[in-house]
Amino acid sequence: MAYQPLPLTTDNRVKVSTLPAVIDVISGSITTTQPSINVDVAGGTVVADVSTASNITIFNSGTFSGINCTFEGSIAASGADNWFAVQGVRTNSNTIELTTGALSAQPAYAWEFSVNALSRFRVRATARTSGTQVWSMKLGSYATEPIPAIQSHAITGTVATSLVSTTIAASASVTGLAWYYNGSLSNTDVTVKASAGRVYGYDFYNPNTTAVYVQFFNALIANVTPGSTSPTFSLYLPPQTGRDMMRTVPLSFATAITICATTTATGGTAPTLPIEARVDYL
Repeated sequence: MAYQPLPLTTDNRVKVSTLPAVIDVISGSITTTQPSINVDVAGGTVVADVSTASNITIFNSGTFSGINCTFEGSIAASGADNWFAVQGVRTNSNTIELTTGALSAQPAYAWEFSVNALSRFRVRATARTSGTQVWSMKLGSYATEPIPAIQSHAITGTVATSLVSTTIAASASVTGLAWYYNGSLSNTDVTVKASAGRVYGYDFYNPNTTAVYVQFFNALIANVTPGSTSPTFSLYLPPQTGRDMMRTVPLSFATAITICATTTATGGTAPTLPIEARVDYL
């Protein structure tokens, strides 16, 4: 008698096949109903041992009418009880089902199930008008995740979107900030801009030994009387000190930009010496 030596790996372990197990198709027929989940009726169920399988695809054919089967699994190796409902997904859509629904002809799809934690799987007829429904069950031994459709989650809600076509053209000319300069600003109001504008920066110098305030007015010069007209804001200049600022967010004036220099924040008294002023604006 000839003996065939066992194939070994390089570390002297028995070499096994790298291919998955091939499991024959399981077939069975539904010829009657089994109304009760735990009372077996011959011809009312088709059962498959799935203890070594990861997933299963099932399909029915034949000549029949009004047959509805439910899908069930069991973690018990045998016995009529311990069955429970399991979900399957149609092979042609993400439709998840617990039953076939009442069928009177071979469907255009099969069902797929994840059974890697089950011992047995079956279809059980709960309704039948006539005929024989033949079931074919193909077990897969590949390690798989649960059926993808069963993992999905419903997303509800309404999203309204609109697309706007926008063309951005490069400007033929570029205009920078305009600037106003006054080397002797005092309590006589002057016009920086006689229309709506925005102040982006300023540079003031106070030569006096006392503080001076620069008042900004959102009004035309004809409508400003220092000491009577309330300024939009006042800028404090410490004695003999300069103050400058460039702003990312400009100061906006809806009517005009008018300024003057006084000894108080809202007064009309001129400083002893005029101040030097520069304003950058658009």
